[in-house]
Amino acid sequence: MRSLDPTEDFAIQLVRRFLVLCEHPRTRDRMLRIVARSSQSGDDAPRILRWLNRALLLPLMRRGTRPISTMKWELVVSQLFGMATMRYLLELEPIASASRDDVVSMTAPGVLAVMQGPDGVFSNLVVDEDEDFADLGEPSDFDEVGLLDEVPRRRPRRGVGGVVRRSARRDRSTHPGR
Repeated sequence: MRSLDPTEDFAIQLVRRFLVLCEHPRTRDRMLRIVARSSQSGDDAPRILRWLNRALLLPLMRRGTRPISTMKWELVVSQLFGMATMRYLLELEPIASASRDDVVSMTAPGVLAVMQGPDGVFSNLVVDEDEDFADLGEPSDFDEVGLLDEVPRRRPRRGVGGVVRRSARRDRSTHPGR
């Protein structure tokens, strides 16, 4: 999935990298622990955001993408964490068994919309800050994890259907002619 628009391509890469980090055997536990911790109030939230800057955003920005405002980054992270909560922590269907490509194609447009929004109101930019993240795991550890097909594709779980499928089955059983 590639685009001629560099911002759109960046949104796709960002969502894909986030999913790979959430699924890769070397990073999965750490990423999901961070997603779970992010929903708790407290002093940890700003540190988690700074950690994500290092693990997720800055490696992609080093490839020549323009800087992103802090406000936009916080909105993007909220979308990614919401998606991860539904997919990995709560395992809600149909998102839990959807393919990575399907999740990327459904999530990236929302990320893109945030990134293409106006920058004038919030001018603080995301920067790399020198901080000890030993309790969260060093973000640089994630640089070794590849972006695309290093993670085995998730197989849909058998016997688990979405709401649409269940209602369609019910209609066929009550209306045998369909």
